[in-house]
Amino acid sequence: MSNKNVVDVFPSTSEIIQNDSSMFSSCEVCGKQFQNTSACRLHRVKVHKLFDKNNVADSRIHDRSEGESITYLYHCPNNVCLTKKSAFDGMRNLKQHYWRAHMEKRFSCSCGFRSALEKDVKYHMKSRCRLRSSQGK
Repeated sequence: MSNKNVVDVFPSTSEIIQNDSSMFSSCEVCGKQFQNTSACRLHRVKVHKLFDKNNVADSRIHDRSEGESITYLYHCPNNVCLTKKSAFDGMRNLKQHYWRAHMEKRFSCSCGFRSALEKDVKYHMKSRCRLRSSQGK
């Protein structure tokens, strides 16, 4: 893979932990409402051909529609991860990594499994927990 087609993205911790799914957005051109900023951004770029070249997400959508092949690599801001030089192929994957690896593990199962994501504990309790399988017998 050629380096000229790779864009390294280094989001801040605050950008990673913000919950953009709870924000509502509306298109400033036509007023159409969207449940999240990503859907609004996609609409704005695809329908109205408006994008900010300095905004990586806008540029990524535009580049895809123009047929350019560019790979975006998202890097964790944690110093330990930066030294490992690991990268993720999307912001969603980076967010999941950050929550699982670096955030306080607030949710727990009675067996002792803990996670920062409630969905991980629910999945564990339903599918993985040894206590659940031994209690059911």
